[in-house]
Amino acid sequence: MIGPEIDLDLLAAVTATTPGELLDHLEEGMRRRFLVEQGPRFTFAHALVREALAATVGASRTAYIHRMAARALAAGPVPTHWPWPGTPASGASWRMPPPCW
Repeated sequence: MIGPEIDLDLLAAVTATTPGELLDHLEEGMRRRFLVEQGPRFTFAHALVREALAATVGASRTAYIHRMAARALAAGPVPTHWPWPGTPASGASWRMPPPCW
C-alpha cells in the first residue's frame, strides 16, 4: 500500500493499469464498504481496514509497490490536485530527487 489515501493517477502509474479499469475495482471497494470516495481520491473507510489489507501483502510485493511509486513520482509531475509544492495551486517549485537504487 502506498498510503492512507488512494490517488487514481499514482495508482494507475504504479500498476500500469488504466484509470477506468482501476475505478471499477475502487468502486467495488466502495460497494463492499472498504473505501470511501472523497473528491478525486479514495480513502479507507477505517484505519483497521487498511491495516488488515496491508497485512495480506508480503514484504517483497510491498517493496516492489514502493519502488514503483517512487519511480512514478520521480518520472513526472505530481498530479495537479495534490496541494504540494510544485503544483499550480502552490506556486512553489518542487521535484523529487532521482531514486537511489
